Amino acid sequence: MKKFVLKYGGLVFAAIMTTVFIVACYTTKSNPVLSAVLIEVTVWYVLIMLFLIIMMLEILMISKVNKFSTWLRTKVDMWFDKKIKNNGEKGKTVQN
Repeated sequence: MKKFVLKYGGLVFAAIMTTVFIVACYTTKSNPVLSAVLIEVTVWYVLIMLFLIIMMLEILMISKVNKFSTWLRTKVDMWFDKKIKNNGEKGKTVQN
């Protein structure tokens, strides 16, 4: 269900908002108040969805950054462990 919403949720939302906007434009002459309300609703929904998309992208980027920092930390730790091990062995050979 989550994959379906992520994959097709934006398309469904865009279709609904396009339909509302077309109805708003079509009813401009016959009922200007309804048209204005529908256009305003469409604009507000688009602004809210843009805000939600930006928030979702920030959350996704935070998780990507966390994954990258974890990966980088393990690589650096392995490099330091290797350096310490090599230096320790060299120190032992010099002392012996």
